[in-house]
Amino acid sequence: MTTKATKVAKIKELKTLKLNIRRFVLNRNDDETGQSGTGVVAVGTQYPNGKVSLTWLSHMGTMGWYDTIEVVKGLHGHGGKTEVIWLDKEEVKETTMTEEVK
Repeated sequence: MTTKATKVAKIKELKTLKLNIRRFVLNRNDDETGQSGTGVVAVGTQYPNGKVSLTWLSHMGTMGWYDTIEVVKGLHGHGGKTEVIWLDKEEVKETTMTEEVK
């Protein structure tokens, strides 16, 4: 049975946990498909396990999940016409919650 003190201690521990989530934008220099326009067209995050979430800023507003940032670049980079611009300088280290909590 978990006591209230144990739960409070766990919450404090998690609040101090550095998750190392890294933010980025997709900046499109040339819109070959005519769908998303140019400039900042999407925003995303990369998580400690390397997974990526991405949401488009267009009227469609779709969101996707990807295994790596390299997959995002391969699918949406259009041969260098769209670039990833990192908003957070630190690279995401591959960690798991259990590794960090120990």
